[in-house]
Amino acid sequence: MEEAIGMSAKDHFPQLSDPRILRKTHHKVVDIKVITLGAVIADADDWVEIAALGKEKEQRFKTFLELPGEISSRDTLGRLFSADLF
Repeated sequence: MEEAIGMSAKDHFPQLSDPRILRKTHHKVVDIKVITLGAVIADADDWVEIAALGKEKEQRFKTFLELPGEISSRDTLGRLFSADLF
């Protein structure tokens, strides 16, 4: 378990790729995936609940995610996951 100390979320998901046009993105794929995973574990059922939990726990997420932009909106989450980018 000690090996995980100091590892970033990106270190845990090295195979994630991002096919989006990078200059048009404000959110990192790994950040979106980790927030979504955490929200689903916390019983979020839809994009509205996932975005709300992300905003509610933003300070906590910032302790281990980069979050260069604000938390993704429900619309952004829906577009990204429906576009089959993951």
